[in-house]
Amino acid sequence: MRRLVCLALAGLLAWLPGCGGEGTHTAGGQTQQLRLCVDDSLDPEALEQAQQFAQQVEGLSKGDLTVEVFSSDPEGQEWDLAFLSCGQLAQENPVFSMFALPFLYDSGAHMSRALNAQSMLESLAQRLEGQRLRPLAAFYRGGAYLASSQLELRTPGDFQEVVLALGEDAPEQAAAFQALGAQVILCPPGLAPSLLGEQVDDPSGDPGQVEVQVVETTLLEAGNLAWEQDGLTLINSCHGISPLWLVVDEARYDQLTDFQRAVVLEALAGLSGRIEAAVHAREQEQLQNLAERGIAVVEVERPLLAQAVYERGSSYEVPEFFDRQLYERIQEYA
Repeated sequence: MRRLVCLALAGLLAWLPGCGGEGTHTAGGQTQQLRLCVDDSLDPEALEQAQQFAQQVEGLSKGDLTVEVFSSDPEGQEWDLAFLSCGQLAQENPVFSMFALPFLYDSGAHMSRALNAQSMLESLAQRLEGQRLRPLAAFYRGGAYLASSQLELRTPGDFQEVVLALGEDAPEQAAAFQALGAQVILCPPGLAPSLLGEQVDDPSGDPGQVEVQVVETTLLEAGNLAWEQDGLTLINSCHGISPLWLVVDEARYDQLTDFQRAVVLEALAGLSGRIEAAVHAREQEQLQNLAERGIAVVEVERPLLAQAVYERGSSYEVPEFFDRQLYERIQEYA
């Protein structure tokens, strides 16, 4: 995977203005500094990875280019590079909201292949032309699962009439599951696991209560939930994969020399590899812990779920930011 990211970044370097030949922008031979903002809502690992990226940039450039890393809310701050969520990037262009939609990706590896492909990055850069930002890379940092002590959900028909608790911060996920026929209970983020097996008001509006059969969870939360629920099944539902983007201020980036831009992209390839390795190791350890406790993992038929939601005839109302061409391009990398 790191080799794929390297090739994509190399292609992006050749495509960027002033790259791949004689530089049209120079820094006058002076040392340049970029400011990298790490959203303070991210975990400490993101800050650590950013600091390693900065060290690699300085080392590769032999001090010709440095990166100042700081943790803050990116909004209202001055920065040259930043880690941004799809929601934050959607303020620049709504199309970025679609990359957090449910059932787009089979896995984090699929997401990385699709979003870091040279053609995808070029397409997004063109959509942002004339705006401030340019996406350099997308990172997978984990996703959401479903858990149940009663059901194994694999195909669209399995979700019919299932009572499912989700975080209220993801309305498109809720709408997609409702399109599959599920009865969705919305609750504050992180509280869904505590509702498994509980009686709640019928979400259909009918009098009486119903039992919550399925809940949204993370791998870590599933480990805690297993102590409370017998016969727990973890469902790799592919509904909660949302990339974290590294973006650059295009005007500031164009002030760098060709050599300095090449250094940034080389260090970025290293950053991608480290993030991928760290996330993979963490997920494998968590899955191994669950397996040792006898918790089964069910894989959904993700392409079938995507077809049931996004193809014609679905009751799901496709949002305005949905781009079918980008959707089909993502599916090509499955």
